[in-house]
Amino acid sequence: MAAKSSPSSRSDRKTQQQLIDRCADIVNLLVGAAKWVILGYFALQAVRALAGKTTSASFALVVHWLSSGKLPMVVAWIGACLAIIYGLLERQLRRRKTAYMQDRIKKLETKIDGHRSSSQLTKTGDTPEER
Repeated sequence: MAAKSSPSSRSDRKTQQQLIDRCADIVNLLVGAAKWVILGYFALQAVRALAGKTTSASFALVVHWLSSGKLPMVVAWIGACLAIIYGLLERQLRRRKTAYMQDRIKKLETKIDGHRSSSQLTKTGDTPEER
């Protein structure tokens, strides 16, 4: 039989867990801040490298393209494509999880009601095709 832990040892564990949580929060905050500092540093270095120098026409074309108003449309298309890909991946994940949990669910439903009729859904939770 396991010995019960004393209230003081539980309190010590809770305090220790809170300390670990706070340290993890601080590290997470520092990593996020460092990311922006590094990004700013490299952006500054890029501007310094181009400052006062004659650049090629290709750079001017990129600036013109970005300022021509086509950027919002490109960003919108990229966002739409990413949203579609995300939706398809989530759908695939849901079907995999449903198939994985199917046997467990059937056992639990039979345990609750042994005379339960089947819904005739596929293993992935879809409606079966008419044959």
